[in-house]
Amino acid sequence: MSQITIIGLGLIGASIGLGLKELERDFIIMGHDRDHAAMNRALKMDAVDKTHWNLIAACEDADMIILAIPIDGIPETFEAIKGDLKRGCLLMDTAPLKRPVQQAAREHLPDTVHFIGGDPILPHGEKLQAEDASPTLFQGALWALCPSGEAHPDAVNIATNLVQSLGANPYFLTPEEHDGLAAAAVSLPVLLSGAFMHAV
Repeated sequence: MSQITIIGLGLIGASIGLGLKELERDFIIMGHDRDHAAMNRALKMDAVDKTHWNLIAACEDADMIILAIPIDGIPETFEAIKGDLKRGCLLMDTAPLKRPVQQAAREHLPDTVHFIGGDPILPHGEKLQAEDASPTLFQGALWALCPSGEAHPDAVNIATNLVQSLGANPYFLTPEEHDGLAAAAVSLPVLLSGAFMHAV
């Protein structure tokens, strides 16, 4: 049985777990968070099948790893787990900026794994707390996917299917395009929503 590991069990991570639990599945969901209370909360709300306090142990058997942690913790996480990743493992993130994460992936991850940057666009997400995690959090939302030019098509397809399975609409940008929009005066959700409407 395959394994998806979610690192970071706050609002985004727990909601991803809850959404995945709604699917007919042949995988287990492993959770990890530095905050033991967050791991206990995720177990209690049934967002994960099990947790592990040790980051490497939580990741070493994973076929997919989703990082739902603050952006400043991503490089050190990549560095910590890089030597214990399964060949072919797909890693995704949910950070609000993509160029720094893409650079960290290039610097720290081995070429035997895949990385696809992502950013679920939740217009009112800042008002929600971890306790508000829901399997429907991403329903109808845009989810920016920012694969690098060297990303393997199979990895892109898996990331796209994951996003769609959570009810979100994938929207493809380069990391540079994403961060350019994020730095603009107009909010990223508004810009991407307009772009998505024109693309449909």
